[in-house]
Amino acid sequence: MIPHGVEIYVGPDPIDLRWGFDRLRGVVGERVGRDARGGSLFVFFGRRRDAPQGALLRWHRHVCSTSA
Repeated sequence: MIPHGVEIYVGPDPIDLRWGFDRLRGVVGERVGRDARGGSLFVFFGRRRDAPQGALLRWHRHVCSTSA
């Protein structure tokens, strides 16, 4: 469940879903223009947007959580 008030951003371009935390954090800064450690939720997709696969990135209290 997503807590009330959490901002959600969807990455506009496909990414390589094998990237780690540091690279995804860089993508957030470069492509979305936000600080990945600000508590927002970031959603990324691979090349095939029709496939039910993606990456979620959220930093909360200095811990990064991700799911793919």
